[in-house]
Amino acid sequence: MKHVVLRMLVLMINSDLEKVKDGIAVTLAVNGLIISGRIIPRDDFYNIEQNLVLKTFRESGRKSLTTEQISKEEDDLTYLKNIDTLHLTDAIYVIGTQKVPTTTTTSIIVDIDSIDAYNMGSMNYLER
Repeated sequence: MKHVVLRMLVLMINSDLEKVKDGIAVTLAVNGLIISGRIIPRDDFYNIEQNLVLKTFRESGRKSLTTEQISKEEDDLTYLKNIDTLHLTDAIYVIGTQKVPTTTTTSIIVDIDSIDAYNMGSMNYLER
């Protein structure tokens, strides 16, 4: 399992929402792209207006599970779905010298296994 530090960070963020309510800044190299944003809790990610359709799909898949199964899934620290993705907000892609989106930011999900390198902290690209 690669990127154990990022996986542990995801566990911490998803289990202690108050401690990281503003998210944690990160810059990633993913398959040749640079992505900068803030890692936020999974539930906060799905509550962002942009992601409400994703939230609907996520909830429809969980309807077949009992309350006990959902609780066990969310609490099980070894459950891979809890530690295989980063949920980012205020994210940008850097392509050459350009940032995408050009005037705003977006929220994205990044598969941890697709990350080639990472740096804790933001690029502050929006301030330029």
